[in-house]
Parts: sequence; C-alpha cells; structure tokens
Amino acid sequence: MICADEKTSIQAGRRRRPACPPAPGRAMRVEHEYDRAAIAYLAALEVHRGTLIGRCAPTTGITSFADLVAQVMTREPYASARRVFWIVDNGWK
Repeated sequence: MICADEKTSIQAGRRRRPACPPAPGRAMRVEHEYDRAAIAYLAALEVHRGTLIGRCAPTTGITSFADLVAQVMTREPYASARRVFWIVDNGWK
C-alpha cells in the first residue's frame, strides 16, 4: 500500500556567487542574494514499512506523477506484486 502526495512551490535557492575562502584572520563572506526557483516535491509513503520514496520535479501534473509511479513500481516488492494499492488525493491533474 502506497500513500502519495505532493508539496508544491518549494522555494529552492542557490547563491548567485560562490563563497570565497577567507583571508587569514578574517571572517568568511557569503553572498546574501539567491537565484530562486519554485519546484515541487512528490512523495510516496510505503505504509507498511514506513519508508518514503520521493523526487523533485519542476511542476506537478500527470507526467510528474507517472515518473513517481515508475520509480516506485520498479522497486521490490512492488515490481513483482500482483496488486499495489495507491492512496492519492484528486490533485493529480
């Protein structure tokens, strides 16, 4: 049994410039500006085992969900199971 959901609009940030090593006796300076991009995290919880399988995607949707299903269904014990039950909300469009 798998329970799946998504977390949308996660703000992923990367510093605009890498931090430079400090000069001897000086504090390190770190760039405060970020390049931001919103991503989605899709997760499938293996209910009986309590483990999480997840992936990041640029957007949510049926293609991202199909990729998550493929990621889960190629792993054992699901790859050889006769039936696998997925519990999802109606947000997978």
